[in-house]
Amino acid sequence: MIVLSLMIPIAGTSECKEIKSTQLWIEGQDKCEHGLHLQPNGPIAVMIFCEDAVGTYIGIVYYEHMEAPAPLHFLRKLSEKEKSDFYNTWSLANRLWQDPLWASDVTGYAWAPDGTKLYVSTSDIYGSGALYELDLVRKRYKQVAPVKKEVTISKPGPGYVITRMDKLGKRLFYKAAPWNQKKGKLKIEHVLDIE
Repeated sequence: MIVLSLMIPIAGTSECKEIKSTQLWIEGQDKCEHGLHLQPNGPIAVMIFCEDAVGTYIGIVYYEHMEAPAPLHFLRKLSEKEKSDFYNTWSLANRLWQDPLWASDVTGYAWAPDGTKLYVSTSDIYGSGALYELDLVRKRYKQVAPVKKEVTISKPGPGYVITRMDKLGKRLFYKAAPWNQKKGKLKIEHVLDIE
């Protein structure tokens, strides 16, 4: 009998590191720790890949045991049809999620207070230069900034940085990336109301 096990090592070591995530992570302000950052209130984790000069990259992992039924705070967000499809969205053989638009050159992320969404800001240097809302229940995402301009990696937006989150007021604050702000121009902080 052969037993195989898989551990995700920290670059340059043979260790695997689990990090309890905070509600908000901001590149440059918080240390980039390569490894698995566990969601504070749910089954999901963010895998952070610290690539130094070429940016920070992420992937989403359904990290906890697959429950039957799914976590209650996830199920409350689903219609009856979506509830029956939930295990096709996340399954034992489908625990990973990544898209270059929101996973490349990440400048910050913030977990929604109920744990069903993740907000991700990206740079315009190696990323798409946008702010995204990731629906962790349905494994879908939408671009929330810039408004009225769909971005791509080859035609990025201005780049954004999440600055803070008001969990009680359910608002996310973000700014255009500081390296793209013109001198003398007011640094405007934008507000996104979240569920």
